[in-house]
Amino acid sequence: MSKYENNQREDVLRDLKEALNDAEDLPREYRAERIMQVFDKHLLLNKIPLQINHYDITAMVSNAKGNMINMPSYVEISKKQVGLHEVRFVAILQSLIGYLNRKDALKRMPEIEFTKRRQK
Repeated sequence: MSKYENNQREDVLRDLKEALNDAEDLPREYRAERIMQVFDKHLLLNKIPLQINHYDITAMVSNAKGNMINMPSYVEISKKQVGLHEVRFVAILQSLIGYLNRKDALKRMPEIEFTKRRQK
């Protein structure tokens, strides 16, 4: 877990503890509302857009070049052969997915479905 994630987790826990303490003094019908305010606050923080700058793009292009060098000459995705001119796009997509994952911008880690070539 990154330092940012730890800080975010501590903030949520602190706010929840505070809300639970406040909820004890509130009438029963307002307790759930008070706790939901904490969830609303922290869910809105996750909607802050991810800013991609020139250095990020340069790093993605560099990573894509490395992906392309390590990619086999014959590539299949979902049982369909990818032409040599399309392999560079696959490398760029892999790089972009990796970047978004490192920035925790994805809820689920997408992967490209490479098909293993059967030996005849």
